[in-house]
This record gives sequence, C-alpha cells and structure tokens, in this order.
Amino acid sequence: ESHRLLMAMMLAVPTLSFGTQQTKYPLEIINCGVKQTFTKPPERAVTMNQGMTEFLLAMGLEDSMAGTAYIDDEIWPRYEKAYKKVTVLAEKYATDAQLMEVDADFITA
Repeated sequence: ESHRLLMAMMLAVPTLSFGTQQTKYPLEIINCGVKQTFTKPPERAVTMNQGMTEFLLAMGLEDSMAGTAYIDDEIWPRYEKAYKKVTVLAEKYATDAQLMEVDADFITA
C-alpha cells in the first residue's frame, strides 16, 4: 500500500504550492486513476532530479525538503547555500527504503 502511495506521489504533476494562500486544503489530486488527498501543504518533500531540486530551491522551499537525489551537474551558484541545507539521499534515484526513512510526504521529479 505504501508503495502505491509513493508511486502516485512521484507521478503527480507538482502543482502544490507548499503553503501559499492560493491552495485550499484538503486538496485532491487524481493521477493515473489513483486519488490522493492532501490535508496540509507538504512539509517533507523529496526531489528526484536536479531540475526539480533547483525549482524548489528557487521558490525558497529548502526548509520543506526532506531530501534530494540524482544531482547530475553542479548546483547553480545562486542556490548553493540553500542546497547545502538539503540531505542528499542517493547519487542516483533514491530507493523506497531511503524515501521511507526520511518520512517523505511529497515526492517529485
């Protein structure tokens, strides 16, 4: 069951606004026929590629990130300070066990 939830979250288009007033909760997302309901903004997000990592850092969300993975280039200098606050879970893709260990509540790639 937890694997199904993780897959649904990984496949979801990252449309959550992480606590801005624009998003009303509960928020329901249906993706690939799987319904996921969020009762609050994500607090422990994990990014699974560099582009998404830099995207969340650009929005100032490093304190809402539980980890990142698959960084395949240098982080842009403007995001280096924020990036150093984020735990790198894996050189490539994080495993189910690594994701569960950090208690991720949102996974995006």
